[in-house]
Amino acid sequence: MEKITPKDVIHKILIFNNANGFEELEKIQDKSFLFFLYKQLEILFEIYQLGKIDKFKKFDFIFERNDNDFKNVYKFLEEEMVINESSDTTSIYILFDELLLYRTLLFAITNHFKSVLSANGITRYPYLKNEKIKEILKNDIENIDMCLSLIISPNYEIFELEKLIQKYNYPNIDLERLYLDNF
Repeated sequence: MEKITPKDVIHKILIFNNANGFEELEKIQDKSFLFFLYKQLEILFEIYQLGKIDKFKKFDFIFERNDNDFKNVYKFLEEEMVINESSDTTSIYILFDELLLYRTLLFAITNHFKSVLSANGITRYPYLKNEKIKEILKNDIENIDMCLSLIISPNYEIFELEKLIQKYNYPNIDLERLYLDNF
């Protein structure tokens, strides 16, 4: 049974952001790639209590939680580095803002659909270099995604796709296929 994890939410946020979805909410066309991604995010934002999509970049959801909600974030960070200071929701806000910005940049660098579609002969060189960079950054990207995931879902809640479809009318669309079909 397919499941939706907080990492999936982060990935969808990155795709939406990379496609300028947050900046162009009012321009999203019906039945488009962004439309279905928006609909998925709308439901995921509700169940993960992240607020409305148009307000997401303010990260208000962080301040609606208390410091204890982020104990798993602190535990994760202790494994990654030594934490010698007390933290609060403001620190989590800054951490989330910085990591999401960094992860957004990494996403833009490491995700090129066009390169894969047009690569042959010597034009594969950029694609191969991109794959090498992705491999070098793989563990760091996974750690950043986990930290971001623990902030949006402190207990790393996982939902069954079928239940989301039944309860919330979650669009079960192959977004990658829809994107490539309209490329």
